[in-house]
Amino acid sequence: MNKKFVALVVVAIVLVAAVVAVAASTKSGDNGSDASATDFEEIVKVYGNVNNDASIDEDDLSLVQAILDGDAEWDRDANPYADANNDSSITAEDYELIQKIINDESCEVWYTNGFGVAQQVPYPLVNNTIALTYWQQGELVSLLGHWNEVVAVNESIYTDRANLYDLSNIQYHFGTTTGSSVSEADCEMMEQLGVDLVIASPYTSNSTPLDAYLPHVTKLYINPSGFNCISDALTLGVLMDSEEAAEEYVEFSLGAVREIRQAMSEIPEDEIPTMIITRMY
Repeated sequence: MNKKFVALVVVAIVLVAAVVAVAASTKSGDNGSDASATDFEEIVKVYGNVNNDASIDEDDLSLVQAILDGDAEWDRDANPYADANNDSSITAEDYELIQKIINDESCEVWYTNGFGVAQQVPYPLVNNTIALTYWQQGELVSLLGHWNEVVAVNESIYTDRANLYDLSNIQYHFGTTTGSSVSEADCEMMEQLGVDLVIASPYTSNSTPLDAYLPHVTKLYINPSGFNCISDALTLGVLMDSEEAAEEYVEFSLGAVREIRQAMSEIPEDEIPTMIITRMY
């Protein structure tokens, strides 16, 4: 007899909730393998990640060197981040830029932002004065250990999640609890506060005023929720020189996925539950 099971899960951290909810909502495809919908990308979307994995390291240098030596060919579609300086060719300059990323040397790097386009930003993004446009960015910045650099936040953080953070360093809060848009006045206040990094949701209601009124401020457009949460955590971890914290989060989250998958794989086929998992939003 089939059993029906409804699980209501309230999780404080949306990043974890999103991963677990998707993992638990599916068991396997018709062929018995895990459904592709549960296979989260573990990719650092920073140019220089030659082999499309969860880090930028010596393996990427080795692969670029092999391409330069003619021992390997660059497949642009399979390895889109191999071209570290995003100039459409693999040269010694790409090798040098990857070496700088590994050594945490100051440089300019490219990453794929929440709009799905390549964007160049300074590297590494440390010791900044930060503004956040919505609560997902707040959770990710806190998780990576950069909360003490935040001075301006959206009301979704300041009001709805006031119990999660030390707000003593917040000098300006803006917008509404249900939207991430910023105004000209918000940009003016960020400028007065010396904000030099805005981590924003990827919507034109953010990018248009931020680009217009804060042209010299670094903007990161990241929306760490749903299927994006793993890659966005890893990507921001690299950009903010917090790789270890990002990797710990990924291991924690995917560890939960593995436990759920294992538990479900042990359920007899005629007793597989129908599961609905919800999260506080």
